[in-house]
Amino acid sequence: HLEAAYHSVVWDGKDASGVSVSSGVYFYKMKTEKYNSIKKMILMK
Repeated sequence: HLEAAYHSVVWDGKDASGVSVSSGVYFYKMKTEKYNSIKKMILMK
């Protein structure tokens, strides 16, 4: 658990198996006890 504040996460561009993914549109999910959000991002190599 993290205290309320600004936090950031860096994604290494790999999937759950450790394989590099292709350029494209990807969705990410942020979830807390009081907040849920799904957003999209663009990965360009």
